[in-house]
Amino acid sequence: FKIGLQEVTNEDYATFLNAVAHLDDVYNLHDARMGIVRDPQDGTFIYKTKDGEANKPVVYVDLWCAMRYCNWLHNGGFKGADTESGAYRLLGNVGPNVENVVRNTGALYFLPNKDEWFKAAFYNPVNLSYTRFATRSDTANPTEINFGSTQAKDVYKLTFPSFYNTYAQSGNVAEWTETIT
Repeated sequence: FKIGLQEVTNEDYATFLNAVAHLDDVYNLHDARMGIVRDPQDGTFIYKTKDGEANKPVVYVDLWCAMRYCNWLHNGGFKGADTESGAYRLLGNVGPNVENVVRNTGALYFLPNKDEWFKAAFYNPVNLSYTRFATRSDTANPTEINFGSTQAKDVYKLTFPSFYNTYAQSGNVAEWTETIT
């Protein structure tokens, strides 16, 4: 499998919002606490990142929104691309019963399951073992562990990557996997 090297940024997510939530936001894809502002203009919404927030990870995205983002990418990532099918078959679901949602065969973009996420963060392919931190190390990197689980920081140039070059998996913000438990 392939995995993104960093979290989805506010800028990435604002592009998504402008493509699929420009007329309305029936799935509550935007949250006012994000680093993204919604500006109503002439019956549509325009989404922009707040000053200094573009390269920070997007926060306040629930599992349904994350799955819709994956579907949107799977379907081309353009204005009007489908958010309800692709990697996941959602068809308007927005409730807490996600245990029945599974990755579709042939999904191009999807949330990693718990095992995939853990391997990308901690696996050392050189000695076939797992490290304690997602920084190729069993020793904490202070820039990785000083962040709260919902505090978005622009840290990608400040941290050490995992063996698979993923950044900020040992801290920064909470990340979704498709594994419900």
